[in-house]
Amino acid sequence: MNRSVTVSSHGHPHRVEFVALITFLVVFNAMMLYAAPQDVEFTRSAGNVDTYDFVEVKLDVKGPRAENPFVDAAVQGWFESDDGRRTEVDGFCDSPDGSIFRIRFMPTQPGRYRCSVTYRQGSYRRGHLSEFTARQSNRRGLVRVDEDHPWHFVWEGAG
Repeated sequence: MNRSVTVSSHGHPHRVEFVALITFLVVFNAMMLYAAPQDVEFTRSAGNVDTYDFVEVKLDVKGPRAENPFVDAAVQGWFESDDGRRTEVDGFCDSPDGSIFRIRFMPTQPGRYRCSVTYRQGSYRRGHLSEFTARQSNRRGLVRVDEDHPWHFVWEGAG
């Protein structure tokens, strides 16, 4: 029994080619979603920061390949003080093409801190470990609700 595809001039003359093209595009897009970037470079903003100032780790993604970097890639990290207090932090994409991500942290206590930052896209992962020191400062801290007067705000920290 011979089976052949007949493309008629009536109805759908290029149906086979169209289905093949759609199949290729779906597979290609799925591959691009999980394709790894060429490399990721991590740069910390400073080795020493004041308390209530930000330390930032910038990620330069070389050859970004995420179709939508705002949802197809992620940056996560943690920052840990010498006394073991750990804070989990999410990073964010800071460019339309996915070539720059950032993660920020504000230390509230002076001392040494360790941090770990990980870039993820599909099965690709790249991590970075770093340390920095937070110095005591006279910066006003975060704004909080006053516990004694809940209708007022107060500055946390040295203020």
